[in-house]
Amino acid sequence: MRGVFDGKYQTVAMPLKPYFFVKDVVALSLDMPVEFKGVESVEQTDLKAATTKDRVYLVKCSLPTVVSSVRDEVEKLSPFSTYEADITYSRRLFIDRAFEVKYDDERILFLDVELDDSEGFKEFGEMSFLSYAYCYRGRFDFKHISDFKSEWHLLHSLYQLVVDNGISVIVGWNVGFDWGHFTNRIDVLRKRMDKNERKIYPKIYDFDLSLPYQYDLRDEYRKMVKGLVSYSLDEVAKNEGFVGKVEKSGKVSSMSYGELRDYNLRDVELLVEVEKRYRFIERDKYLCSEVNLPMDYSKVAGVLGDSIILRRLRELGYVAPNAVKHKKTGYEGALIMEPKPGLYENVLCMDVVSLYPTAILDLNLDILDFGGQVLPYFVARFFRRKMEEEEKGNKVGRETYKLLANAIYGLFGYEFFRFFDEKKAAAVTKRGREILTKMKDVVESIGLDVLYGDTDSIFVQLKGVGDPQAVIDYVNSQVSPYRVSMDMMYDKIIFLGYGEKGVKKRYIGVSGDKWKVRGLELRRGDWSMFSKRVVWDVVKMIFEGKSKRDVETYLADMRARLYRGEFDEELKMVKSVRGEKQYKVMPAHYKLWREGVEKKLIPKYSSEVEFYYKKGVGDGLVLGLWCESDKKFDYKEYWRKQVLAPVGRIMSSVWKNEGSVSLEKYLG
Repeated sequence: MRGVFDGKYQTVAMPLKPYFFVKDVVALSLDMPVEFKGVESVEQTDLKAATTKDRVYLVKCSLPTVVSSVRDEVEKLSPFSTYEADITYSRRLFIDRAFEVKYDDERILFLDVELDDSEGFKEFGEMSFLSYAYCYRGRFDFKHISDFKSEWHLLHSLYQLVVDNGISVIVGWNVGFDWGHFTNRIDVLRKRMDKNERKIYPKIYDFDLSLPYQYDLRDEYRKMVKGLVSYSLDEVAKNEGFVGKVEKSGKVSSMSYGELRDYNLRDVELLVEVEKRYRFIERDKYLCSEVNLPMDYSKVAGVLGDSIILRRLRELGYVAPNAVKHKKTGYEGALIMEPKPGLYENVLCMDVVSLYPTAILDLNLDILDFGGQVLPYFVARFFRRKMEEEEKGNKVGRETYKLLANAIYGLFGYEFFRFFDEKKAAAVTKRGREILTKMKDVVESIGLDVLYGDTDSIFVQLKGVGDPQAVIDYVNSQVSPYRVSMDMMYDKIIFLGYGEKGVKKRYIGVSGDKWKVRGLELRRGDWSMFSKRVVWDVVKMIFEGKSKRDVETYLADMRARLYRGEFDEELKMVKSVRGEKQYKVMPAHYKLWREGVEKKLIPKYSSEVEFYYKKGVGDGLVLGLWCESDKKFDYKEYWRKQVLAPVGRIMSSVWKNEGSVSLEKYLG
């Protein structure tokens, strides 16, 4: 088997034989090494099946592929008689700790590539490489096609950089684009070589290209930071206050050597700056070390939880059933109270610390009949380790154990979980509803008003209360063993609604210079920066005590400026696209994406489309590709959909009792 071992790309002998387990009655009734090709031995064990407590035998196979083929044959003869026969060999090695997972900085490469875009976007591998830039061990470098004998030699230099240094993580912004073009371009060029070139050109082995984990900083940033539109590297740089990308006036292919070098290197510098600020990779390195799983497995919650449970069961002397897809019937989820719409001051938001993991401990909910030895065992351990890391001031460690505890509670309702149990999942959410209701009752019993509650938190207006902590301490005295803490003390907050009816999960508030937004257009990418600018300004005016007429005057001015074209660069919107078969009715943005692909204006492998509201003939909404050179903006649609709609919801929530004319009539 080939992989990155001891910091090197190398081939090593399989450290253990591929295996699975069978019931004792099956092992005793079949001569498996004779009846099934590839079965090398069947050995008695002291292990039991977690489900039935039957004794099991260990079946060792010659190759990983034999495990699944023999499993299928045995299951035909005796259903539900094999165990752990669905686990891939590579994951098995890490679960059994045949290898130690260790990521260090010497195995991480920050990478950005630039392609020849002179003919527009093409399929993976069809665009030739112009250059690549990277950062390795703190050193930045740039490689250009003109520095090499051929494009193949340029690509080989990147391949050699990765293999010679045992790189196990490739970090990029939309890294699948960079690495996907790299690997596919190698295939394309190899097919074009003649026999002589194949002999003399340096070798690139395809299997090595599949080994590094592709770490997408863009995905991590999007999970952490809400409210941007395209999440382009330049947009993120501006949002973070970094120096932005190097500006380009035309296509990358028209740049000089020096221009391309500066452009390419700046992108890599931005990757490093984002990582330094947020420490995404550092967090995941810590996680992988704790659970001894590589990023391929540890960053998938279901696989992560499954792997540590399998390991724990083995410690207890048990093996697990094969994972299958279970049928979900559904169960009642979290309690979300209807908010009281309006503008409020001095609002305390307190939440239950790790509500659902604590419920697992409180109720002692475990897989099957293990009585606290598995899931509650892990939750208690992760809580303890979280507190230890917190006391040491290790923020990365604290976040890791918080993540692990939260990864446990959702397993019962996960349809591919080996021990899927919706009754237990329902018990967790039921206890959550009970605790939230109890918090509300406790707060109201001391004369305070609860404005809103959602899952694990409640919002309380503090009138005549000098110390918010006194309220928190009292609630804690009533809800033990659950623990409540302050999430945020809002100076001002708006809960949205229609008339007297509140809208769940939609509010915006501020505490000092810290803002929290839920459910508003400010957090969505398919709303333009212009819309977000106006919404932000309106909210800030309201919080500053401006009157409704002040806001309307501001809006009238912004409308006039919009129609003059002052905000054209802020009118871009972005929407994700899925596979065509996933749509019952073809949406307009998908049709637009397909049009862009056909015209080679956007890549076929792109999962997003950038667009704008285009002025068409007659009424109705028309979308245009943002990459069009001659845009004709439909300012009326922007004003109606992107401003009046969100701003109107906010203003009607704040000034719901004022019987003035509508915004649309006043400003339309």
